[in-house]
Amino acid sequence: MAIGVRILSNNLSGLTTNVTYYPLTGGTIDLGEKVFPFEYITDYYYGTYACYVPTYDYTYNLTILTPTPTPTNTQTPTPTIGLTPMVTPTVTTTKTPTPTPTITKTQTPTNSNTPSVTPSVTPTKNYQGCQSYKLINESDSGDVIYSYVDCGDTLITGNVLPPNPDVYLCAKKNTIVRTGGVNSLVVSDLGLCITPTPTITNTPTITPTQTPTNTPTPTNTPTITPTQTPTNTPTSTVTPTSTETPTQTPTPTNTETPTLTPTATNTQTPTNTETPTNTPTITSTPTSTPATLPTVTTDGYGSLFNGAAQITGTIVSNGGSTITERGIVWGTSPNPTIANNIVSDGSGNPDALGQFVHTYTMLPNPHGTPVYVRIYATNAVGTSYGNQVSFTMPCFIKGTKITLASGFKKNIEDISYEDSLLVWNFDEGRFDSANPLWIMSPVFTQYVNILFSDGSKLGISGHLNHDGGHRIFNLDKGEFTYVIPNEHTPIGTRTFNDKGDIVTIVGKEESTEVEEIYNVVTNRHLNIFAEGILTSRRLNNLYPIADMKFIKDERSITSIEEFKGVPIEYYEGLRLGEQPLATNSEGFLVKTPAELAYTLPTVSELTQWTVKFIKKKS
Repeated sequence: MAIGVRILSNNLSGLTTNVTYYPLTGGTIDLGEKVFPFEYITDYYYGTYACYVPTYDYTYNLTILTPTPTPTNTQTPTPTIGLTPMVTPTVTTTKTPTPTPTITKTQTPTNSNTPSVTPSVTPTKNYQGCQSYKLINESDSGDVIYSYVDCGDTLITGNVLPPNPDVYLCAKKNTIVRTGGVNSLVVSDLGLCITPTPTITNTPTITPTQTPTNTPTPTNTPTITPTQTPTNTPTSTVTPTSTETPTQTPTPTNTETPTLTPTATNTQTPTNTETPTNTPTITSTPTSTPATLPTVTTDGYGSLFNGAAQITGTIVSNGGSTITERGIVWGTSPNPTIANNIVSDGSGNPDALGQFVHTYTMLPNPHGTPVYVRIYATNAVGTSYGNQVSFTMPCFIKGTKITLASGFKKNIEDISYEDSLLVWNFDEGRFDSANPLWIMSPVFTQYVNILFSDGSKLGISGHLNHDGGHRIFNLDKGEFTYVIPNEHTPIGTRTFNDKGDIVTIVGKEESTEVEEIYNVVTNRHLNIFAEGILTSRRLNNLYPIADMKFIKDERSITSIEEFKGVPIEYYEGLRLGEQPLATNSEGFLVKTPAELAYTLPTVSELTQWTVKFIKKKS
């Protein structure tokens, strides 16, 4: 019998949804386009269903956990009186008692299995309560120790996450924190942690079946001959047979003795006739292991410029079947599939597992809609997808106030190359002024508001737990650090404002809105004061910083000839000759902003980055 899951919602009934299924056993299955309510017929339906509804531009996640097994009634052969269900109504002329057989109802259980799992999805936007998360330890050498607040507002600490396997859990939004172990915890937000209210009718229904059995009353003149009559189907049909009963004392009587007396009883009565019953038997048949969907991951993106990025993905498993195609899919709605926009990377070596890099390019989006990207791989069974990433630029939202050298403030979108901006001179440890070297063309993305103890609120592009955002000066570390990930810049981090005061981060709020994003880099000093907070790019970490001043070492200067194709104004303005460099590549051009925190470039990589950086100039 085919079973499965039926997903319905009063609020979403009749709306179209694109459904992606994440089984608890691993992997990803694209269920395609559905209309609420819909059914997914499968022998295994436990896991998370991501239902993207274009009408609301929102993804509703439904998680179905494995239920606790319920004891199942098994049909058991029922002993039945076997004195041939043959009732003999007799007209007798005797005072001798006449046997009065009694029909006894014997309840024979009949299983009626009707699995009807009907979880109900209720759309909830801007949900701040319980979320479904996937936790991954990307290290191969150690455990991650973490804590979280569960859905009952209880802090759960001392949790250990080894390198394998991944962990799925429900927790209060944004409460999962690494507290020890290796620094390789990756948290994926799967959306609302909805506990379905299934209507599961899976309990066998006992249907009583009348099995006639004779309970004879003792008589001096037995006339019933025991006969073994096997029957496969219990029946309540009574076959009357007229039989004369010889007696020694004729006694005339005109009264028929009724012989059918139905009596409901739950008592098993010994019988001479076996009534076989059919008991279903599950027989295990050894079969070969079938191929499954491939397992793939979207590892990240890097080298963003003018709507282009290098997407990194990994084929973890080919599912036991040759990979026929791989690449990326993208769209302006979450969870794109091969039905949207596809950029094939070919099959490569189809059975080779491991990482590959694909350069994705599209025209800048004039409508402000963020772009969503996933890795995909196809084998004979079907297509699997990696996790989703969306493009963001590490910059400031429209309307951010930039402090000028005069003390006045100006919206970032209105800054020009003639403006003199307030900066911090780390060479001399004092306030200074500088003109912009580079002003970025606007792009569009979501953003996070960073809240400070002096009342400042700085809007920075990105997503909580997903992106590096922009850097602020971290007084506790003596360097500029990405402000969004808590591992780099947690709540309570101290920084420096345009009044010369020390302020702290007191909160981070993710916005679901999309906004224009801008950025400005000043000549040689590189930094600016945005909403009064000292901010800059990674290039401002030229040397260690103590007491707001560079501690310069005896570093040799890399000549401009090494940076082939970089104009002298950017060689000098970005201080490329002083930048710390790596001899061998550490993956500077393919890592996400959050991973770039302490990754050094080679001369060649810094050259490529600078050329692409210049192209983003307004």
